Amino acid sequence: MAMPTKIRLTTNFSFRTSGSGELILPVHITTIGDLLLEIGRQIDFVFVDVERTRLRNDIEVVINGKDVLLYPSGLGTTLTDGDSIAITLMPLGGG
Repeated sequence: MAMPTKIRLTTNFSFRTSGSGELILPVHITTIGDLLLEIGRQIDFVFVDVERTRLRNDIEVVINGKDVLLYPSGLGTTLTDGDSIAITLMPLGGG
């Protein structure tokens, strides 16, 4: 039986499970893509495409201080106990 993973989450989104702090992930959430889909379901927001291969342009995801797009597995990167995750909606401006 798989053990749940505990991560530290920082985000500027607000959702049911937690906004920021320690979060124990359900066993079905194993990758950063899974986590983004779960949070997206809770707040009715699309972070990634259905295949979990592309992140929205206005979203930044950092795992342990490194942008998720720099990981070889990208959104398929496996989350491990103690990971520090930052999910941020980047303001887009003009004018």
